[in-house]
Order: sequence, then C-alpha cells, then structure tokens
Amino acid sequence: QSLSADGEGLHRPPRPPHASMQRAISSRRALLPKSSRGLSSVAADWAFPVPVTFGAGRAAELPAKLRERGSNRPLLVADKGLSGTPVVGGLFDSLAAAGLQPRLFGEVDANPTDLNIVAGAAAYREHAADGLVAVGGGSGLDAGKSIAMVAGSGRSLDELEWTRPPVEEMSCPPLVLIPTTAGTGAEMDSAAMYTDTSRRVKFCVAHPGCTAQIHVIADPLLTLSLPPTLTAWTGMDAVCPR
Repeated sequence: QSLSADGEGLHRPPRPPHASMQRAISSRRALLPKSSRGLSSVAADWAFPVPVTFGAGRAAELPAKLRERGSNRPLLVADKGLSGTPVVGGLFDSLAAAGLQPRLFGEVDANPTDLNIVAGAAAYREHAADGLVAVGGGSGLDAGKSIAMVAGSGRSLDELEWTRPPVEEMSCPPLVLIPTTAGTGAEMDSAAMYTDTSRRVKFCVAHPGCTAQIHVIADPLLTLSLPPTLTAWTGMDAVCPR
C-alpha cells in the first residue's frame, strides 16, 4: 500500500476510525495486566549503540524526533501485514496532524526482496522525502534501512553489500526505527538482510554512515497486539545468546 498525506490518487489503508494518538496509547495501556501496569510509567533515553527513546506511549514523540533531525516529508515503511493496522495508521495520522507530509510505503514482503527495496527507493524519490521511518519486526526495519541507503546514496544493493569496502561519501537520510517486536534487534545498526530474487540468495547491506543516522523509538505498547506465539518467539530471541 502507498499513500501520501494529501491522498492525491492514493488510498488510505483500511483501519478503524482514528481519534488520536493519545487515545490509542490509552487503549493499549488498558491491555496490560494489572500486575504490569506500573511498568508502563518506566521511560528512559540512552545512546548505545544508537540513540534510543524508550517508554510506553513514546511513539507519540515521533513527529518531534523527525523535526529535530530536519525531516518534514518522511517516508513511512512497513511490511504488507502491518501496513493496514492501527499501529501504522496511528503513526501516519500523528505525523499528518503535526503538519508533516508523510507517505506510506507498505509493500514490503515478509522477507524483504531486492524488488521491494528498489520500489521503496523509487517511492522515496517520488515523494521528495527527507527522512524515513521504518516500523515493524525485522522485515519492515531491514527494508527501511536498505531503502534509506539506496535512496540516499544512489548506489545499488550490490555496491552496498557488507563484505565490500564501505562506499565513500555515503549520504543517508535521517532514520527513525520503531520496533513492534521485542527480539530481532534490527533497530540497533544499519545491517539489513534482503533476498536477491534473481539469484535466490539472501544478502546483507550495511554502512556505518547509515548507523550514524539511526534513532530508535522503543514503545512497549506497540508490541501488545502481537500474536502470543510471536511474542514468545521474539522474546526468546532477545534473551538467548547466539
């Protein structure tokens, strides 16, 4: 799915009517077990290995974080399964309500492909975007990072492959990464996996210049609608060493 704030020639993703980001935050707090609700007031900021804004409800700070970094026309990237949900819809609407001009690119497959990334980079350029927000588990986050590297540098995925010497004079736009699971860790650096559809092989792109542009918003409330099995799998992914 793809849409812009002005809606010209595009369609809004299906979702329940959106009242406000604050109402969505309140409803998600209500999903917490009573024994856990005290944890919803825990909030902190740190900068290792990248700047992180952590706390329940802090997704509402997204418009301010983008403005701080000079972005007013962000591309919002999510996978096909997440792009039509209230999570992405609420983030999109919060950006538009704050006066920003977002566009949604929601055509990412469950395992991002080179075709997804090329299409996303084209959407970034068509929108004249000046920043990127990636939302989701590893798929949405990896796709967003890859799109930012390709669109910002004008380089191909092959040129950005992680075993090659880093591309000099790398230009990467501001990146805000918003995880909706608690396990992939894809938000913590630039490394991003994708599938080369012609060779049927997975590759990784990465660049230190992209890592330097990352800011993470980790809002636990965004994980509450995850299916129980995925909650368990990604939780174990987070606590088990590899």
